[in-house]
Amino acid sequence: MPLTSDLQFAGVDVFCNAAKGVDRFYIAKYSSDIEFMHCTITLRVNTMYDQIFADLKTRMQPVVDLAESNKKTLETLASLQKDSMTEVVNASVAQFKALAECKDPKSVLDLQVKFYKGLEAKMTDTAEKSIAAITEAKETFTAVVEESAKKTVAEVEEAVKKVAPTKAA
Repeated sequence: MPLTSDLQFAGVDVFCNAAKGVDRFYIAKYSSDIEFMHCTITLRVNTMYDQIFADLKTRMQPVVDLAESNKKTLETLASLQKDSMTEVVNASVAQFKALAECKDPKSVLDLQVKFYKGLEAKMTDTAEKSIAAITEAKETFTAVVEESAKKTVAEVEEAVKKVAPTKAA
């Protein structure tokens, strides 16, 4: 009975005479056989890695999408915070200068009321923009998770169909 390749080790086919139950292994002796086997193994390994990376890229795409959404949201929130703080500092400096020029308490009170109303409007606007950015991120998250779940369900159903025997109607 001819020897068949039972396993491969370090790029060399290892043969076992399994028909006789012998546990001795024979290693391919000729360099041309080894070179052929090496080329075959290299091709199989490269194809396997290509398939693994393509599958990994496909399966990790939702995570990449979520990371991009989070990055965009954080950039938006950081920009809003920076702009808001810049406006508060500039308005406060302007307020102190205006207060220094006031001559009577009524004008001081009027300036302070005007300042706090303006500050309230700016903070409300910033809060609304922040909430909008967070809401957009939440909607993106929900959409990505739902799409990923649909794909997973479809893949599981397809795998079950392949494994389960089909019943004739």
